[in-house]
Amino acid sequence: MFLNYFTIDKMQPMVSLAWALVMMTIAQSPSVAQLSNQQNPLPANSQSNYEQIEEPYILGAGDRIRIDILGLPDYSGTYSIPLDGTLNLALIGPVSLQGLTLQQSTELLTNRYLKVLKRPVITVNLISPRALSIWVLGEVSRPGSYSFALTLGGGNDPSIQYPTIAQVIQIAGGISLVADARRIQIRRPQLNRLDKIFTIDLLEPIQTGNLNQNFRIRDGDTIFIPPGKEANVQESRILSTSNFATESARPLSILISGEVNRPGSYLVTGGGVGSDGKGRLPTATQAIQQAGGITQFADIRRIQIRRVTRSGAAQVMNVNLWQLLRMGDLNQDVVLQDGDTILIPPAKEISPAEAMELANTSFTPTNMQIYVMGELGKPLLQSSFSVPLNTPLNQVLLAAGGFNFARSKRDSIELIRLNRDGTVTKRTINIDLSQGINEKNNPILRNNDVIIVGRNSLARNYDTFQQLGAITGNIQNTIGLPLGVLKSISDLINFLR
Repeated sequence: MFLNYFTIDKMQPMVSLAWALVMMTIAQSPSVAQLSNQQNPLPANSQSNYEQIEEPYILGAGDRIRIDILGLPDYSGTYSIPLDGTLNLALIGPVSLQGLTLQQSTELLTNRYLKVLKRPVITVNLISPRALSIWVLGEVSRPGSYSFALTLGGGNDPSIQYPTIAQVIQIAGGISLVADARRIQIRRPQLNRLDKIFTIDLLEPIQTGNLNQNFRIRDGDTIFIPPGKEANVQESRILSTSNFATESARPLSILISGEVNRPGSYLVTGGGVGSDGKGRLPTATQAIQQAGGITQFADIRRIQIRRVTRSGAAQVMNVNLWQLLRMGDLNQDVVLQDGDTILIPPAKEISPAEAMELANTSFTPTNMQIYVMGELGKPLLQSSFSVPLNTPLNQVLLAAGGFNFARSKRDSIELIRLNRDGTVTKRTINIDLSQGINEKNNPILRNNDVIIVGRNSLARNYDTFQQLGAITGNIQNTIGLPLGVLKSISDLINFLR
């Protein structure tokens, strides 16, 4: 057999040159930190429309391979590729397989063994692939570096089972609702060449069923999910129901301010379970419910939801819950994300008809407390009434028993209102039970309003003489009075009765 093999010293310049080229390529590529801080790190020549081609497996550190040389079992064997990618093989010395495919490795080894063997027949097979190392950056719940174990397919499909981009995003905690899912960027390093960069539209498979965008991830890939330039309520709702959405099991921290009954910060739990059995993120109306519902002053046409991206930029979504009520537009019931702020402004004016309709919504309190006292038609066991929201004055009066016709002042009542700024107002309202809802004679009541039904003049005089009679009796018992004086006072009281 003909043998003529190279020494390590003769191979060293070739290995050094290859390593220098690799280091130059890495130095010219942007770092992970630079990529994560850019709004759009893609160059102008990036690939955005593509059909993914099944690329051959690239060898790297951690792979286990089998090298067979036909007829020479003593020189065949199983190897683990070390960190520098170089194997020290019998007869030919060190050989770098880093960054090569199985086919390229076979060709390289064949050429090398041609120096020492006559017509060598060499095969290189992958025994077990290394774990993939991937960076996931941008708008995901847990950005960072991830490792994925690979498996070889069995049966008729011996190929390697690579994770899809959706599976990787799931492992990273799911995509946030501020993300631009139509411009996800994947940077793939290339040996001795510029990186390949792809743009992925994750919403396309959901909307069209086109699975071309079901991108398979390779070792060394960097996934960058940019924030949207502006809020898109419809796409946020689509993202929230996808299998790569943010986890919905943990409570969300939501700040609710403005015209709700209990403004403040809340931990809002998920919004139920979808038809797929997965939990759903809570929506704006569910958070408002937890804050006690809207007040009667709320302008549900101008609600704002403010959302902050990881770069610190703010997205503002304008929500019109009136459009949800009237048109059934579910996009107005925005799906929430951790850290959202809901601002409900006061309304300049709300019509009585609209107020009555709002009283029947799920994000409005069911009841309010009204206090009624004075000369009512029947004695009350308690002064407070729990009545439906936006109940008018006349209905509360009738529910409380109406007027005491012998004693009450039936043409007007006193309405005392506790204002939100801590002040108290008092107004006299002329009562007309035939009037519909109107601010002058039959206003819609507000929570904690106090209604006082006063006494008429006869009742006041009667109560005065009753007190006078009690005083007279006390005086008689104490110092004594002539019977004539006492009889005169008694006759006057009986007359007034």
